[in-house]
Order: sequence, then C-alpha cells, then structure tokens
Amino acid sequence: MDNSVFTGIFKRRSKLVKIHQKYNNFFHINWFITNKCNYHCTYCHPFNHAGSSELYELDTYIEFVKKVLKQIGDTQLVISFTGGEPTAMPIFDKFVDFLLENNVKMGITSNGSKSIKWWRKYQKAFDWISLSFHTETSNTRQFIDIVDTVWAHSLVSVRVMMHPEQKYFEKGLELYRLLKTRPFVTIVHVEKVPIVDDWLTDDEKYHEYTPEQQKHLNEDLWFKRETSLPTKNKNEYKVPIDVTGVFRTAEGRYEEQSELDTNAIAESRKNQFYGWDCYGGIEHLHVNDRGQIWGAACLQGEQLGWIQDLKKFNLPKKPILCQKHFCYCATDMIISKEKRENV
Repeated sequence: MDNSVFTGIFKRRSKLVKIHQKYNNFFHINWFITNKCNYHCTYCHPFNHAGSSELYELDTYIEFVKKVLKQIGDTQLVISFTGGEPTAMPIFDKFVDFLLENNVKMGITSNGSKSIKWWRKYQKAFDWISLSFHTETSNTRQFIDIVDTVWAHSLVSVRVMMHPEQKYFEKGLELYRLLKTRPFVTIVHVEKVPIVDDWLTDDEKYHEYTPEQQKHLNEDLWFKRETSLPTKNKNEYKVPIDVTGVFRTAEGRYEEQSELDTNAIAESRKNQFYGWDCYGGIEHLHVNDRGQIWGAACLQGEQLGWIQDLKKFNLPKKPILCQKHFCYCATDMIISKEKRENV
C-alpha cells in the first residue's frame, strides 16, 4: 500500500467540496472529559495537563447522556473520550460501565499509562482505541505490552508524537519500526504525528522539522496492517464513525474517497472550510472539561448548554457557518460539512 499522503486524489489538482456520513447513522460526542494528565509534554498546551477540571458527580455525566439519547432516538450514540488522560478520572470506570449497559459505542484516546490489569478488564469496552506515544515520558516496552493486550478486541491505532528534539524524534522512530515489524494478527494503524506549534492559540501552525526529519515523515508517515484472527474476521473491526470525502477534480468530475483520511487532508492543506456549512450540533457535539456543550471543538457557533444544567439544552436544527481558515482537529474534520456554492 502506498502510504504517501500526496498520492492519488491528494496529489492531483482536486478540491474537497463535501464531507458526509456514508453508511452508518450515528451521533458523535467528542468529549474532552478532563485536563488531568499524568504526562506533561512540552509540545502540549499546559491546560491539557493542568488538572484544574472540575469533577462532577457521576449522575451529572449520566443524565447528560440520557438526554442526548432521548433526543437522537434510534440513532446510534458514539462517544470519543479525550483529555488530559480520561482514565485518570476517579469515576471513569463506573461511567464506562453505565455506557456499556446502555449500548453506547465508545472510543478512547489514551497515553496507555494505565496498568495492564486495567486494560485487560476493559479490553472489550471500546470499539476503537487510539494510543498516543509521547517520547518524553512513555516507556517503549510497556507501551508495546498495552498494544499486545488490546489489539485482538478493538480497532487499534497508535499515534507516535514526533517530538522535534532529536533524541525524542529517534525514540519515536524506534517505536514505529518495532510496531511495523511486530506480527500483530489484527487491524493496526500506526502513524507518525507532526507536532503543531503554538497549539490552541491564534498562531498555531505545523512545526518546521529539519530536512532529515521531514524526510522521515514524508517517506514513511504511516502503515496499516489488515489480517484476521481465526475466530474474528477483519471486517468485524469497524469504527462506528463512517465518513467519506467528495472531491471535485480540475476536469470537473467528482470523486469520493472511500474512507476519510484526516491526516492526508491536513498534510495536503485541504482542511480549509471557511464559509462552509458544518453540521456540528446536528450530528456531533463537543463537550469540554468544564461541562460546556458546543457543536464542535473549534467552538464555532453558539454554546449549546452545560452538562450540569440541562434545562435549556436542546440539539440545534441548522448547521454552523464555519469562520476558521484551517481545521486542525481531526474530530472536527469528520463532521459532515459542505462547501457553499459561492465559496
């Protein structure tokens, strides 16, 4: 498989004109549930490990989910947990138990620092697990053990955060190579993730690596292995979020990407949605650690409510008009959106 992000539809002079749900009917909550984290990465905004998030009673989280379930009807609810480190929350285990009992599909972004015992207990709880490897802190051996524990039960992706300091950059390359040669019998997606400088500020931009470092990123940015277990077909490893992109070529034809690749969209600078209609709030919510409810993580449009005060909270009916020139957040990129005729 050619893993260059600038091949095919991304290399040609094509324009992204629409992103939409393809087969599955789902409602997605991207939940930044806490800014408590046991890591303090230098490239991460200090807020993401400040530990200042208020911890609400378990019932507060549960009642919010119940209200969303009531308003979306038969639509499948999918929740992606991010942080901070979600597993650092004292009530997280009980909340996950409630969601499992109510048929809510879940995914989690984690640094994999929880014990092997914890991952064994919840190895079947998540439809997908995105494990981020932070070279300043993560232990390579333990990290691989975590992947070994969960790979047979969930769709696993590994995001190797490419710290620009050379010794950490090389540590990231080492993990990438180890995972690439490891005989996982499953679906495993491993990618090198370029750092965004001045993240969460008006000056955020992709880090400028040295020519040699950039060569490592350009030539081998990601790999994906697709095999099957004797008892589980590879087609059973599916993320319930099914999104595709529609492109208009220079010749005026329309082509559809079978599976939206947010990293490729970002690398090819096709993540420019200013003036587009975005369906945040209609099919997607972003909830932050303070309990604020928004249609998207970029905080476009109006705030929709608070999880701790649900009296006035209702899902909107109209799309958001995007006012940002670049979309850096992968979970915002996968929200259905389309280019207006005059944009």
